[in-house]
Amino acid sequence: MDRTKAIRNTRNLFIVSTTKHTAAASGTISSWLKYELGRAGIDIRVYSARSARAAATSKAAESLSVDKVLEAADWANESTFATYYKKPITSHGQFMEAVWGSQ
Repeated sequence: MDRTKAIRNTRNLFIVSTTKHTAAASGTISSWLKYELGRAGIDIRVYSARSARAAATSKAAESLSVDKVLEAADWANESTFATYYKKPITSHGQFMEAVWGSQ
């Protein structure tokens, strides 16, 4: 927040990049999250901004050890991850290929 102090018109953490630099609305933040989830290869038709933590940690678990995921998410044991957050991640492209095959 110190780096953006000169342009901020609010104490909110997230601000928009327009010239007014006002607080970002919840819908704007949701759009930003979904955009980044999509860029990470997560199917945003399945995962919403509200499920970003589950989607991100599940995606990370595809290429990292569970210990690394637990450490990054600050979870003490695997059961929290397995019970509440570990979800199947399928990208739109993988889904379409599974349905239609590679033609």
